[in-house]
Amino acid sequence: MPNDNIVVSLKVPSLAKYGGIVRDAVYGVALRAGLSVEDSEDLRLAIGEAFTNAIQYSYEEERADKHVDIICNTANGQLEVIIKDYGRGFTEEDKPESNKVGIGLGITFMQSLMDDVRIESALGKGTSIYMIKKISPKL
Repeated sequence: MPNDNIVVSLKVPSLAKYGGIVRDAVYGVALRAGLSVEDSEDLRLAIGEAFTNAIQYSYEEERADKHVDIICNTANGQLEVIIKDYGRGFTEEDKPESNKVGIGLGITFMQSLMDDVRIESALGKGTSIYMIKKISPKL
């Protein structure tokens, strides 16, 4: 399966009550991609944090008329999950840092659970959080 390229996408309203659906869907994809239960649980936690941040910081309030995209891509022995909002975004100057209270601590939490975390953002266009978890080969 590591060479398979499978993409699963969700378009979810920007409402906190959909967080459980997002976490459970990504968890299911992770298990089917070959991640261990432990790694899938780590991914579930990181995705929950990323989705919560997207809801909390992108549109200033929950908005049923706005959405967040979740894209899971298995390729090259890893699972990449992208959480993308289309809200206010931020610049490099006001980028959250891990030593600040708020979103920065969430980023540190995500980084501790994932193999790689990358954030891209542009004012007025939104933010994308890219998270990668490597798929360990079965022994």
